[in-house]
Amino acid sequence: MLKSILQKSLYWCGWLGFAGGFVAFSQSVELLRVFVLNEGRYDYWTQTQVVPVTLGVIDLQTGTYTVFDTIEGARFGVDLEIDSGYLYVTADSYLLKYDLQTLERVAQAKAPGLRHLTIHGDRIYVARGDIGCCNSYLQVYDKRDLSLIMELDTASTLLKWSTEDVLVLNDTLYLIANNAFVWGQQVGYLVRAPINNLQAMDTFSLQSNGLNPEALMTDGIYLYTLNNNDFTFASISRYAPNVADNSPTKVTTVSLPVVSGCKGAVLAWNTIYYQPYYADLGVDTIWGDEVPFVDMVRFSTANMVVLDTLPVNRATLYQFHFEPLNGQIWVTETDFVNWGLILVFDSLMQLVDAYPAGIGAGALAFEYGVRTVSGTPTVHTGSSPTIQVIQPGPTVYLRWHSREQPEIVMVHVMDVHGRVVQRVVWRVAHQPILAISLPSGWYSLVVTDLTGSVLYRTPVWIVR
Repeated sequence: MLKSILQKSLYWCGWLGFAGGFVAFSQSVELLRVFVLNEGRYDYWTQTQVVPVTLGVIDLQTGTYTVFDTIEGARFGVDLEIDSGYLYVTADSYLLKYDLQTLERVAQAKAPGLRHLTIHGDRIYVARGDIGCCNSYLQVYDKRDLSLIMELDTASTLLKWSTEDVLVLNDTLYLIANNAFVWGQQVGYLVRAPINNLQAMDTFSLQSNGLNPEALMTDGIYLYTLNNNDFTFASISRYAPNVADNSPTKVTTVSLPVVSGCKGAVLAWNTIYYQPYYADLGVDTIWGDEVPFVDMVRFSTANMVVLDTLPVNRATLYQFHFEPLNGQIWVTETDFVNWGLILVFDSLMQLVDAYPAGIGAGALAFEYGVRTVSGTPTVHTGSSPTIQVIQPGPTVYLRWHSREQPEIVMVHVMDVHGRVVQRVVWRVAHQPILAISLPSGWYSLVVTDLTGSVLYRTPVWIVR
C-alpha cells in the first residue's frame, strides 16, 4: 500500500502598500482531507442490508482513514458535496448535513429516490429517481436546516422522467433525465431551467444515440453527458449553452465503440476519461489475484473524438473524480463484498498513490485548507514558463517572466469542484500583465498552450 502524503504547497503573493515600502504575505492551499461515501451492499433478493452505508475520511497529513458515521436505513449512498464548512450527503432516501469540524450529523431530511445534488446559494438541488418513484424528479432544500422549499411535480412541468445528475452553470439549472428505473424505456434529455424560475424549463433531446445519460459534466462553457443507451454501446453528448436553441450544433452526440462502466467517467481539463465495460484477464498489481483488467479511454472534448486508450492494470474500478489542485484523477475501486480502495493517478493513468476505504467506496469530496505565512513575494516557477502571481485583493495579476514569450496562451480559472468558471485568452507578447477579477472563494489558475498542454498551475484564495 502506498503511504505517501498527497499534498503540494503552492504559494502566491499578496501585498499591502505603506509609505516607504510594503509588507508581503504568502498563503499555501493544500488538500487536507478526502471524504468517502461507501455505498455498502444491499441484497435486493432477500431485501437485507449486507454491508451498511458509511462515511469515511482520509487525513492526508497522516495517510489514515477513519469511518465517522453509519447511515442506518439507507440501502446505498449516492453523492456528497462540501460547502461553507459543511458536508452534504444523499444516500437512498436521506439528505444529510455534517459539521466539518466535529464530523457530527447536524440535520437530515427524508424523501425516496434522492440521487445527485448540487448547491447554489442557500439552496440544495437534488435529482430524483427510483423504482416506483416519484411524483417529482427535482426537489429544492434549504441548505441551512434541510427543510424542503419546493418540488417540481410531473403533472405541472415538463419533467416527466427520473433524473440522475444536476448542476448549475451561469444561474441556470441543468438536469439529465434518463427514466433509468423503467427497464427498456430509457430516454435521453438535458433539462434546462432558470435558477430563479424553475417552472420555465426546457428539454433538449440528446439524440437517438444519447439515451440513458448517467453523468453530467461541464468545463464552464459546454456541458457534457456520458450516455449508456441500451447498454450495448455508449456515447458522449455536448450541449452548447451559447448557441441558438434551434441550431443543429446545440447538441452534438458521438457514439463510442463500447459501453461505459457505471458512473465511470470524469472531465479533466479538456478530456473525458471513461471506463469501457470490457476487460482482459491479468494479475492485479496490488492484490496479486488473476482478475479482469480494464482500460481507460480518453475522449477529446475539443474535437469530440477518442484520443487513445490507456492500460490501467486494475480491476473493479468504480467512480472517477478530478482533483484540480494537484491535477490528479482519483478513482474508487471495490468488489462490493469485502474491500474498498482509493487510487490516485496522473493524467496518463499512472498510479501515484493509494488509500484504504470502505466496501462500495464511491463518491468523494475534497477539503482544502489555507495556510498563511509572512515573508517576501514568491515567484512561481513551473516547468515552463515562470510567472509571478500578485494578489492585492479581489483582482489577481499574472506577469510573464520567461524570456521566450508565446503569442497566445489560455488561462483557465477553476472553482473548488474543478469546474471552469472563467477562461481568458492571454496575448502575452502584447499584454505582459494580465488582470483577472474574481468573486470570493478558492480557485485554481491553469495556463495552457493552444493545444491544451498545461504550462503552469497555481491556486488563489479570494476574500472580498
